[in-house]
Amino acid sequence: MLQRHIFLATIALATAAGCTVEGKWNLTEVEPTAAVRDIEFAVITLQKDGTYYAERNENGIHTTSGTYRFDGKLLVLNEHGGETMTFDAELAGDGRTLRLSKFWKDQKVRAEFEKKI
Repeated sequence: MLQRHIFLATIALATAAGCTVEGKWNLTEVEPTAAVRDIEFAVITLQKDGTYYAERNENGIHTTSGTYRFDGKLLVLNEHGGETMTFDAELAGDGRTLRLSKFWKDQKVRAEFEKKI
């Protein structure tokens, strides 16, 4: 019974601290740094209803939108145009940092986003 209360308290604290993937995320870091041109978006907004909106600035602002699914380990974006992007994902820094990674051209690329409050 005590373990259940500790588990529920942990969930409550995480929620109160903003540990949720919903919100507006701004790209802050890319590793390797030369891969910044390969990141699909610079800003992504994940809505509570399971939809997303993303922007990138490549010869003007380009946008995309669709639906997403986040299970704590993977973020899957399904564009309205049919493309699906899957990232290893984790929330860090009290839920204010979103780390995404995937392999691109046989190299692991990591992008870090900060939640805009």
